[in-house]
Amino acid sequence: MDTSSHPIGVCCMNRAFTCMQPKKGESDALGSVPRWFFNSVMGSCQQFLFDPTGSEVSPNNFETLDHCESYCKDTCPRGNPAYLTTKGSPNSALLPQTGCSTANPCTDPFVCTEVASQSMCCASRKSICSEAGARFKEPLRNTPYDAGYRFDQLTGETANFAVGISTRYYYNPTDGQCHPFTFNGFLGNFNNFQNQADCQLFCARLQCPHGSPLTNGNGSPQRCARDTDCPSTHTCAMEHQVCCPSPQTLCTEPLRVGDCKQSVRQFWYNAETKTCESFLYTGCQGNNNRFNLLNECQSYCKNINAEPKCPQGRAYVDFSGKFMQCGEGLGGTACPANYECTFDGLVYGCCPSKAYTCSLQVNKGIGCGSGSSYRYFYNNQAKECQSFLFLGCDGNSNNFPSMEKCQNYCEIAICPNGGSPLRSNSKVRSCSNQEPCPSGYDCSIVEANGVMQRRCCPSKVSICSKPPQMGMLPKCSSGSGQTRRASSNGHYDSTWIQYFAVEQKNHPFAMIYLNPIENVWGLLARSVFRHGKQFQTVGEFKDAVTEEWDKLQSSYLESLTQSMSNRLCQAMQKFGGPTSY
Repeated sequence: MDTSSHPIGVCCMNRAFTCMQPKKGESDALGSVPRWFFNSVMGSCQQFLFDPTGSEVSPNNFETLDHCESYCKDTCPRGNPAYLTTKGSPNSALLPQTGCSTANPCTDPFVCTEVASQSMCCASRKSICSEAGARFKEPLRNTPYDAGYRFDQLTGETANFAVGISTRYYYNPTDGQCHPFTFNGFLGNFNNFQNQADCQLFCARLQCPHGSPLTNGNGSPQRCARDTDCPSTHTCAMEHQVCCPSPQTLCTEPLRVGDCKQSVRQFWYNAETKTCESFLYTGCQGNNNRFNLLNECQSYCKNINAEPKCPQGRAYVDFSGKFMQCGEGLGGTACPANYECTFDGLVYGCCPSKAYTCSLQVNKGIGCGSGSSYRYFYNNQAKECQSFLFLGCDGNSNNFPSMEKCQNYCEIAICPNGGSPLRSNSKVRSCSNQEPCPSGYDCSIVEANGVMQRRCCPSKVSICSKPPQMGMLPKCSSGSGQTRRASSNGHYDSTWIQYFAVEQKNHPFAMIYLNPIENVWGLLARSVFRHGKQFQTVGEFKDAVTEEWDKLQSSYLESLTQSMSNRLCQAMQKFGGPTSY
């Protein structure tokens, strides 16, 4: 490109490219000022702290929310619109194509999109997430991404530093994944995202007939080869090998308008009324139950029933994956064996019976995005509630979040001194003055499901005379997703906190703990603004900072708990339990 010291004009970045640029110059240093940038993934303007003295700048930087919205919100969310040549106008001016509708559709690869108060032909998501990236693909380019141009390639001038060169992410429609690439800093196309999460969030909807695929803990799609690799709420989309939400799952999600500032008319399926209703979507943090067109919603969610809320477990679904309706005079049918027709206040459904639930064998389920955790089940052989590692999805109704809920639901009586009542021939043994308990047991009053009864419970002498039960040594792990308390009350000596803070010095809480004067304001303010929150008063900002501090402290103590638990676990495996000392 030729340059001149006396140019007639300069080449400026167009609106579409300006509004897709990442924010730069974010800082919490003294003198930083609030600015706004347009998040083209979320489709909304967001506030951040900007250092006006820094060297990193971006054209996507506005002093006011109004300026940001007037420049970036009144056009296509990402990519250039379709243009029409206006005959008779100077230099054959190009104007965005507006006024599209179902009767007057846009030509491929554009789709009719509501922008502000008008409809406009905007680049489709499929076009943006393609190799072309909603632009003309250069024939000589042999990569699935567009690396753009370097500063010296554009200007012919040599820079003393790598201007604008950074790592970006592109979506590869072949494998349905977002991959990193080195961006040269200028031009390129719209399949260009600042981080993997933004890339996945924007392009993942291409992999499913509707909605986004199930993701794992890292934000990547959960892979599958068959339906059985996915939880029952999802099916395997063979083309992309990802788990997609079933119509029953997607169409029963609640209305979620989001928490950004846009107002885009969309449609959601109300499973209680079995109708599609319009709502104003704010542009971010919604869910899968969201459609651009009314007929799209009606076609996809036709005859989907609301999910009945069962006292325990999930309601029965038929062979087509829909919840079975039961009840006389309601057009329903009788429930299958081991299920009871239950009314939750809104709908009838077939729920697993208590006897059936408490007789089921433990089922660890299958792995899914929510991750694994420890839960409780009723062991019908041992007649007690026991813990197990739940993989995150499916399983059965014999699955409780706490020991107490398991015991209450399956009506287990707990003795005053601990332990369970004596059983004879698999039945709990009652006692009285005429029918005393055997040696080692006392006749005690216990509560079972709200009823006070006399049962034979282990005596204190019997309990205290037994040797300690060490149980099984756990498998030591780091970052497994489970948190085991290192102490019964969750409190820690200051020496432990200081030691762990030095060891984990990059954790935000540790940084503040070790150097509060230097780090506290910057870290907390950066965290607060990263969440996209906006504040009208200083009081609102102070409340948000306090809340962020509590979150950081909780996260830090959880990491400390895991570290202490793993170290104790490893020591026990190496040296044995206390009885081996």
